[in-house]
Amino acid sequence: MGTGADVDLERGDRHDAAVYASDDQLRAVAVPFVADGVGAGEPVVLALPPAESEVVLGSLPGGLDGVTLVPHGELYQRPALSLLALQRLVADLRADAAATVRVLAATPLPPVDGASWQPWARFESHLTSALAGTGAWLLCVFDRRQASAEVLTDLERTHPHLVDAAAGRRPSPNYEDREAFLRADLQRDRPPDAVAPDVTLTDAAPIEVRREVARVAGHTRLDLDDRHDLVTAASEVTTNAALHGQAPVEVRIWSDVDSVTVEVHDHGPGPDDPGVGLTWAQRAPGAGGMGLWLAHRLCSEVTMRVAPDGFRVRLTARAPSPI
Repeated sequence: MGTGADVDLERGDRHDAAVYASDDQLRAVAVPFVADGVGAGEPVVLALPPAESEVVLGSLPGGLDGVTLVPHGELYQRPALSLLALQRLVADLRADAAATVRVLAATPLPPVDGASWQPWARFESHLTSALAGTGAWLLCVFDRRQASAEVLTDLERTHPHLVDAAAGRRPSPNYEDREAFLRADLQRDRPPDAVAPDVTLTDAAPIEVRREVARVAGHTRLDLDDRHDLVTAASEVTTNAALHGQAPVEVRIWSDVDSVTVEVHDHGPGPDDPGVGLTWAQRAPGAGGMGLWLAHRLCSEVTMRVAPDGFRVRLTARAPSPI
């Protein structure tokens, strides 16, 4: 384990976190960050939920002058997609190799009861190295009134520096580098399943898995695109388990009216790269084998766990909340 001081790279390569519990506390950390960037002529991006965005923008001396607004829901869709979007956004706004691009953003918290924080915790851990050399200065703000104890602990483990109005910017005493955090995260316990699966398959061919996932999903509110994406992801992960894991490969499917979850469990040691799924899979188009990277792009939520009994991948597709 290291401190944030170990990874404070060029001035622009910063990944900070701030916690607030009121609008005033949000203003105290966010407004100077944005205003100082505008004053220095640096590109500044604001990617906050509407209520938080209104608080910050309403307190800026120049309002929107010098600030690029990015809809929060567009930037933060799924971790793998958000990673690519942030990298492209910073690259597009960076005028020269010496420029700093400031991004004020809010990492999504679990949207529904039972949803996992793990995918976004892994995203935050990977982000520091992913943005290295890009000139990005990212300040992630977290609302203490909504964040769980798990989230508050993890933000200190995944952000090299912490910021608050009183103490300023300081190294996080609990920061862990990407490799250490992601390996430990793969072994994180999760609550036991409350209900038995609707379907259990053992050493099934991918075509059988696709058929069963499609059948189960057809009885839910998932639209055709989401059903197709889940079927594709389940097939890819099942193929990966058969090729790279150890038999038996067990597939379990749970569903309710709004969601479908597919778990693929093989008895091997899991992936060599603890960050698997977050970065582009180096495959030729149409060559197959995209596996976990593709699943991270297609599913509402992907969680992974390495345990003594093998490697488990859970894929969840959720229908939007009814209006």
